Amino acid sequence: MLIVGIVIGFVLSPWVLGRWNAQLYDHWFVGSGPGKAQLAQFDAQTAAMLAGMSGASPEAAQEKAQQRELQRQAIMQLQMQPAQQAHTQYLAGLRASLLLVMALIMILETLIDPAAPADAGPARYRGRLATIRYACLSAWLALLIAAPTTLLSVSPLFVILALLLALGFAIVPLGRNENPG
Repeated sequence: MLIVGIVIGFVLSPWVLGRWNAQLYDHWFVGSGPGKAQLAQFDAQTAAMLAGMSGASPEAAQEKAQQRELQRQAIMQLQMQPAQQAHTQYLAGLRASLLLVMALIMILETLIDPAAPADAGPARYRGRLATIRYACLSAWLALLIAAPTTLLSVSPLFVILALLLALGFAIVPLGRNENPG
């Protein structure tokens, strides 16, 4: 199941989905919001304006193109960055929620008596809890790989520790101490 999460993450990544369908990738993982439509309209106006300047000198056309590029960058900064930051925070919250669900499931697994028969009482849910834990870890890995830009704002040491913690959640579930004394 972990391999499936990694494969899904790579398929949804900017290297695959971003090249195959950039608009869908932007919608799901970048979240540029309404600024993207405004930017497309601005680019169309710029192209029409520069095409209408065919009789002007090349220096004037180049200067106007540079001014328009500065205006384009201002639109990107003012309109698109807040939407992208909000979407990045949403994805980070979703990943944190998946980690919390994994921790909760690990805690629930410790409440199941390991000596109880597998077909009676809460012990019959042990396999389902492990499956849910692995599914959450797979979804977390897929989101982490699919939206790698969120990792640029954190330290590499934190990323490595978070990956080790998540793998620990998946591989070594908390268990009850068999020898209480």
